[in-house]
Amino acid sequence: DKPARAGDADETAKKELKKLEGKWRVTKLAVNGVELPADAIAAVRYAFKGDEIEVTDENAEEPTVLKLVVSPAVAPKQFDTTLV
Repeated sequence: DKPARAGDADETAKKELKKLEGKWRVTKLAVNGVELPADAIAAVRYAFKGDEIEVTDENAEEPTVLKLVVSPAVAPKQFDTTLV
């Protein structure tokens, strides 16, 4: 097997981001390893576009925008976010 090249990893990450695009309802969420209760996330929605997520909550006045970094080589797949 050939070692993965940085360009290959970037292309794989872009493909994974494309799969996520659209609007999603949150069914399970962990923050810093702690799972939040279902009633705390019932009103949360994610809208993925490119490498950003717009997080809306019916209790918040404005959406929160996060920068998304996907880790396609990790199993199970996961991503990290940072506040924009």
